[in-house]
Amino acid sequence: QTGTQVDKYTGTQEHAESVTRNSYPVTRNPQPSSSSVSVIISTPYMDEASRCHRVGFMKSGKIIAEDTPSNLRARLNGRVLELRGDPHNLLRHVAHQDADVEDVAAFGDKLHLRVRTGRAQAILERLPKEIENAGGKVAELRAIPPVLEDVFIALSESQEGSND
Repeated sequence: QTGTQVDKYTGTQEHAESVTRNSYPVTRNPQPSSSSVSVIISTPYMDEASRCHRVGFMKSGKIIAEDTPSNLRARLNGRVLELRGDPHNLLRHVAHQDADVEDVAAFGDKLHLRVRTGRAQAILERLPKEIENAGGKVAELRAIPPVLEDVFIALSESQEGSND
Protein backbone atom coordinates (compact mmCIF):
# COMPACT_ATOMS: atom_id res chain seq x y z
CA GLN A 1 0.00 0.00 0.00
CA THR A 2 1.09 3.52 -0.71
CA GLY A 3 -0.45 6.63 0.79
CA THR A 4 0.11 10.06 2.20
CA GLN A 5 1.20 10.51 5.78
CA VAL A 6 0.88 13.82 7.67
CA ASP A 7 3.54 14.66 10.20
CA LYS A 8 1.46 15.79 13.20
CA TYR A 9 4.21 18.11 14.45
CA THR A 10 5.11 19.95 11.27
CA GLY A 11 1.84 19.51 9.36
CA THR A 12 3.74 18.44 6.24
CA GLN A 13 2.54 15.63 4.03
CA GLU A 14 4.88 12.82 3.08
CA HIS A 15 4.41 9.85 0.80
CA ALA A 16 4.79 6.64 2.71
CA GLU A 17 4.77 2.97 1.99
CA SER A 18 2.95 0.88 4.55
CA VAL A 19 3.65 -2.80 5.03
CA THR A 20 2.45 -5.28 7.61
CA ARG A 21 4.76 -7.47 9.66
CA ASN A 22 3.44 -9.87 12.27
CA SER A 23 0.06 -8.09 11.96
CA TYR A 24 1.54 -4.73 13.06
CA PRO A 25 1.59 -1.99 10.43
CA VAL A 26 5.05 -0.55 9.75
CA THR A 27 5.42 2.73 7.88
CA ARG A 28 8.53 3.52 5.86
CA ASN A 29 9.32 6.86 4.30
CA PRO A 30 11.09 6.15 1.01
CA GLN A 31 12.76 9.57 0.95
CA PRO A 32 13.76 11.67 3.91
CA SER A 33 11.78 14.88 4.20
CA SER A 34 13.39 18.29 4.33
CA SER A 35 12.18 18.76 7.91
CA SER A 36 14.51 18.05 10.79
CA VAL A 37 14.56 14.94 12.93
CA SER A 38 14.54 14.88 16.72
CA VAL A 39 15.95 12.08 18.77
CA ILE A 40 15.13 11.94 22.45
CA ILE A 41 17.89 10.57 24.66
CA SER A 42 17.53 9.91 28.35
CA THR A 43 20.81 9.82 30.28
CA PRO A 44 22.06 10.53 33.77
CA TYR A 45 25.50 11.34 32.30
CA MET A 46 25.88 15.08 31.84
CA ASP A 47 28.92 14.70 29.56
CA GLU A 48 26.65 12.82 27.12
CA ALA A 49 23.90 15.43 27.47
CA SER A 50 26.35 18.26 26.78
CA ARG A 51 26.85 16.89 23.24
CA CYS A 52 23.17 17.39 22.39
CA HIS A 53 21.75 20.46 20.65
CA ARG A 54 19.10 20.94 23.32
CA VAL A 55 18.83 19.59 26.85
CA GLY A 56 15.84 19.29 29.13
CA PHE A 57 16.25 18.67 32.85
CA MET A 58 13.50 16.74 34.62
CA LYS A 59 12.73 16.35 38.30
CA SER A 60 9.79 14.34 39.65
CA GLY A 61 8.51 13.81 36.11
CA LYS A 62 8.41 17.52 35.25
CA ILE A 63 10.71 19.53 32.99
CA ILE A 64 12.39 22.16 35.15
CA ALA A 65 14.58 23.69 32.42
CA GLU A 66 15.16 23.27 28.69
CA ASP A 67 17.65 25.07 26.46
CA THR A 68 20.95 24.62 24.67
CA PRO A 69 23.79 23.32 26.87
CA SER A 70 25.69 26.61 26.53
CA ASN A 71 22.65 28.67 27.55
CA LEU A 72 22.01 26.40 30.52
CA ARG A 73 25.65 26.70 31.64
CA ALA A 74 25.52 30.49 31.19
CA ARG A 75 23.04 30.64 34.09
CA LEU A 76 25.98 29.99 36.43
CA ASN A 77 28.77 31.92 34.67
CA GLY A 78 31.12 33.41 37.25
CA ARG A 79 29.54 31.41 40.06
CA VAL A 80 31.49 28.13 40.17
CA LEU A 81 34.83 27.66 41.91
CA GLU A 82 36.94 24.52 41.95
CA LEU A 83 38.73 23.63 45.18
CA ARG A 84 41.42 20.98 45.67
CA GLY A 85 43.38 20.23 48.81
CA ASP A 86 43.49 18.19 52.02
CA PRO A 87 41.76 16.91 53.99
CA HIS A 88 38.77 16.70 51.68
CA ASN A 89 36.11 16.64 54.43
CA LEU A 90 37.60 19.68 56.16
CA LEU A 91 37.66 21.63 52.88
CA ARG A 92 34.03 20.75 52.30
CA HIS A 93 33.02 21.75 55.84
CA VAL A 94 34.84 25.10 55.81
CA ALA A 95 33.50 25.97 52.35
CA HIS A 96 29.94 25.12 53.44
CA GLN A 97 30.29 27.49 56.40
CA ASP A 98 30.99 30.49 54.15
CA ALA A 99 27.88 32.65 53.86
CA ASP A 100 28.51 33.32 50.15
CA VAL A 101 28.80 29.63 49.22
CA GLU A 102 25.40 28.23 48.17
CA ASP A 103 26.49 24.63 47.60
CA VAL A 104 29.50 22.33 47.70
CA ALA A 105 29.51 19.25 45.45
CA ALA A 106 32.22 16.59 45.12
CA PHE A 107 33.66 15.97 41.64
CA GLY A 108 36.24 13.24 42.19
CA ASP A 109 39.11 14.70 44.24
CA LYS A 110 37.82 18.25 43.61
CA LEU A 111 34.98 20.26 45.08
CA HIS A 112 32.74 22.56 43.04
CA LEU A 113 31.53 25.54 45.02
CA ARG A 114 28.47 27.37 43.70
CA VAL A 115 28.69 30.90 45.02
CA ARG A 116 26.34 33.86 45.19
CA THR A 117 26.33 36.18 42.19
CA GLY A 118 29.23 38.64 42.29
CA ARG A 119 30.94 37.01 45.29
CA ALA A 120 33.49 34.71 43.59
CA GLN A 121 36.46 37.07 43.91
CA ALA A 122 35.84 37.70 47.61
CA ILE A 123 35.69 33.96 48.26
CA LEU A 124 38.86 33.36 46.23
CA GLU A 125 40.62 35.86 48.51
CA ARG A 126 39.33 34.75 51.92
CA LEU A 127 38.64 30.98 51.72
CA PRO A 128 42.29 29.79 51.54
CA LYS A 129 43.02 31.62 54.81
CA GLU A 130 39.88 30.18 56.45
CA ILE A 131 40.89 26.66 55.41
CA GLU A 132 44.45 27.18 56.64
CA ASN A 133 43.16 28.47 59.99
CA ALA A 134 41.05 25.31 60.31
CA GLY A 135 44.12 23.09 59.71
CA GLY A 136 43.63 22.33 56.03
CA LYS A 137 45.75 22.88 52.96
CA VAL A 138 44.56 24.36 49.64
CA ALA A 139 46.30 22.95 46.59
CA GLU A 140 44.18 24.99 44.17
CA LEU A 141 41.19 27.32 44.26
CA ARG A 142 40.07 28.86 40.99
CA ALA A 143 37.03 30.02 39.04
CA ILE A 144 35.93 27.52 36.38
CA PRO A 145 33.22 27.42 33.75
CA PRO A 146 30.15 25.60 35.04
CA VAL A 147 29.32 22.11 33.76
CA LEU A 148 25.79 20.80 33.21
CA GLU A 149 25.95 18.88 36.48
CA ASP A 150 26.45 22.18 38.34
CA VAL A 151 23.39 23.59 36.57
CA PHE A 152 21.26 20.52 37.30
CA ILE A 153 22.17 20.60 41.00
CA ALA A 154 21.29 24.31 41.22
CA LEU A 155 17.99 23.82 39.38
CA SER A 156 17.07 20.80 41.50
CA GLU A 157 17.66 22.76 44.69
CA SER A 158 15.60 25.70 43.45
CA GLN A 159 12.72 23.27 42.71
CA GLU A 160 12.78 21.64 46.19
CA GLY A 161 9.95 23.72 47.56
CA SER A 162 7.86 23.70 44.38
CA ASN A 163 7.01 19.99 44.21
CA ASP A 164 3.61 20.48 45.84
